[in-house]
Amino acid sequence: MNAALEIAESKGYKIVLQDIRSDNIASIALHQSLGFETDKYAYVNKKGNEVFLFLKALY
Repeated sequence: MNAALEIAESKGYKIVLQDIRSDNIASIALHQSLGFETDKYAYVNKKGNEVFLFLKALY
Protein backbone atom coordinates (compact mmCIF):
# COMPACT_ATOMS: atom_id res chain seq x y z
CA MET A 1 0.00 0.00 0.00
CA ASN A 2 2.85 2.40 0.77
CA ALA A 3 4.29 1.74 -2.70
CA ALA A 4 0.93 2.52 -4.31
CA LEU A 5 0.71 5.78 -2.35
CA GLU A 6 4.24 6.73 -3.41
CA ILE A 7 3.43 6.04 -7.07
CA ALA A 8 0.24 8.09 -6.85
CA GLU A 9 2.15 10.98 -5.31
CA SER A 10 4.93 10.77 -7.94
CA LYS A 11 2.27 11.00 -10.66
CA GLY A 12 0.95 14.22 -9.15
CA TYR A 13 -2.13 12.95 -7.38
CA LYS A 14 -3.12 15.07 -4.40
CA ILE A 15 -5.79 12.86 -2.81
CA VAL A 16 -6.41 9.12 -2.53
CA LEU A 17 -9.97 7.99 -1.89
CA GLN A 18 -10.94 4.40 -1.14
CA ASP A 19 -14.27 2.83 -0.33
CA ILE A 20 -13.98 -0.05 2.11
CA ARG A 21 -16.74 -2.42 3.10
CA SER A 22 -17.89 -1.72 6.62
CA ASP A 23 -17.36 -5.36 7.60
CA ASN A 24 -13.72 -5.43 6.39
CA ILE A 25 -12.10 -4.75 9.76
CA ALA A 26 -8.57 -5.59 8.61
CA SER A 27 -8.66 -3.15 5.68
CA ILE A 28 -10.16 -0.43 7.86
CA ALA A 29 -7.35 -0.90 10.39
CA LEU A 30 -4.72 -0.83 7.63
CA HIS A 31 -6.04 2.41 6.15
CA GLN A 32 -6.26 4.05 9.58
CA SER A 33 -2.66 3.03 10.33
CA LEU A 34 -1.58 4.69 7.05
CA GLY A 35 -3.21 7.98 7.99
CA PHE A 36 -6.44 7.72 6.01
CA GLU A 37 -9.41 9.53 7.53
CA THR A 38 -13.12 8.79 7.36
CA ASP A 39 -16.32 10.56 8.33
CA LYS A 40 -17.61 7.19 9.63
CA TYR A 41 -20.78 7.57 7.57
CA ALA A 42 -21.92 4.35 5.91
CA TYR A 43 -22.62 4.69 2.20
CA VAL A 44 -24.03 2.05 -0.15
CA ASN A 45 -21.91 1.32 -3.22
CA LYS A 46 -23.10 0.24 -6.68
CA LYS A 47 -23.07 -3.41 -5.62
CA GLY A 48 -25.35 -2.68 -2.66
CA ASN A 49 -22.60 -3.09 -0.05
CA GLU A 50 -22.29 -0.80 2.95
CA VAL A 51 -18.94 1.01 2.72
CA PHE A 52 -16.96 3.72 4.45
CA LEU A 53 -14.99 6.28 2.46
CA PHE A 54 -11.36 6.72 3.48
CA LEU A 55 -9.41 9.75 2.29
CA LYS A 56 -5.72 10.61 2.43
CA ALA A 57 -4.11 13.83 1.26
CA LEU A 58 -0.73 13.36 -0.41
CA TYR A 59 1.93 16.02 0.13
